[in-house]
Amino acid sequence: MLKSPTFWKIYLIFVSFIIFSGVIAVSFVYFNNDTVKFAGLVFAICLIFGILASFLVGYLFNSQFFIPLQQIKNFADSIEKNKLDVQMPVIANKDFGQVASSLNIIADRITEANSYCAKTENALEDLHIRMERRI
Repeated sequence: MLKSPTFWKIYLIFVSFIIFSGVIAVSFVYFNNDTVKFAGLVFAICLIFGILASFLVGYLFNSQFFIPLQQIKNFADSIEKNKLDVQMPVIANKDFGQVASSLNIIADRITEANSYCAKTENALEDLHIRMERRI
């Protein structure tokens, strides 16, 4: 999850906004006015909570959206490489879970169709051999 480049892009965007706000807030702390110092302290506290919140939002967004999409992509790549014995894990997310189930059914049906074609090909080959023996 933390290896996902998309996660880090989202996280860095959030953190850059928060750090920019924090730099402004910390600069207010150095003024002599007590009200401005208090406002700077409030902004500094908000900065800390903002960084934590951005990490949490990035983590949740990544785990609920990007990881399932990556799993679907990996599954589609394995089907493209004719690895039909691979089953996609059904994801807890309702929509992605339905997609995962559907893709597993499709892979199973492709496997069945390939098996049927192989059986039919073998039967035709047997018939061809029998026909050649009669001629």
